[in-house]
Amino acid sequence: MRIIAGQWRKQKLDLPQATDARPTKDRVKESLYNILESRLLKSDILSCDWKDVLFIDGFAGSGSIGIEAMSRGAGHVVFVENNLNVIKVLKTNISKLKPAPQKSQTSMVKEFKHLLDVENVCHQTNKTFGRVIIYLDPPYLQGLEKKAIQLLFDKNYFSKKGLLIIEESDQHCALPQESFLSFLEERYFGKSKLVMYEF
Repeated sequence: MRIIAGQWRKQKLDLPQATDARPTKDRVKESLYNILESRLLKSDILSCDWKDVLFIDGFAGSGSIGIEAMSRGAGHVVFVENNLNVIKVLKTNISKLKPAPQKSQTSMVKEFKHLLDVENVCHQTNKTFGRVIIYLDPPYLQGLEKKAIQLLFDKNYFSKKGLLIIEESDQHCALPQESFLSFLEERYFGKSKLVMYEF
């Protein structure tokens, strides 16, 4: 797996053991970022530069999704991952980036409940983020995205304009019904799909 574009384009990334994580396939990641680049960041939905984006990579695994956002210039990326073996791979992948990312560009927590409130993230990084992009890739068919969404709501991550993208099984039909989320579209990739919401 490699970084597709940006500062660290073509950098190879390590993958966790198959028993520890289910990495997002390259074609899914490429499609995701094609959507963000061509349709969303340049439209009325987000209409901003990457430097204005606070990006949450939930159930981060190898960090491939969040590192791609960093490479493209995201203002700050928060990785959420609780598997200790996977965290080692994630940290190794970040350490491979040369030149190294600025400390203000990335942070990591093991659980969503440990996330700082969004305003505290702004304070600690000394940045004002115009948009929030949240990517959730939980283990399939366990309902973990619902708990994550509630915890993110409690920390005010939905108080700004942005996007929520959930990678799920193509068999998953129970879409979030929260009033602050507006369904945009879903795209299928074999046995997985991306479901996108505006907030």
